[in-house]
Amino acid sequence: MDSQALEAHRNYKMSWTQYRREQDQRNELQKEQDAHAALVKERPTIEWSDRSAQVRTIIEGRYAQFRAALRQVPAAK
Repeated sequence: MDSQALEAHRNYKMSWTQYRREQDQRNELQKEQDAHAALVKERPTIEWSDRSAQVRTIIEGRYAQFRAALRQVPAAK
């Protein structure tokens, strides 16, 4: 339920109980919007971190292959 829907249900002769309930609903909506905005803001950082972990794994594998190949080559005299 969004803020406009809450306003549509609002009665100008509302009780304190109804006012408190609406205030709690508005606060909950604001928390959800803030959490969603924070998640959207952090998404590029998380994606970059995941990608760097993938690249690190590939680089470590290639480096291990390189070191193994160096051990195979006999020393030049």
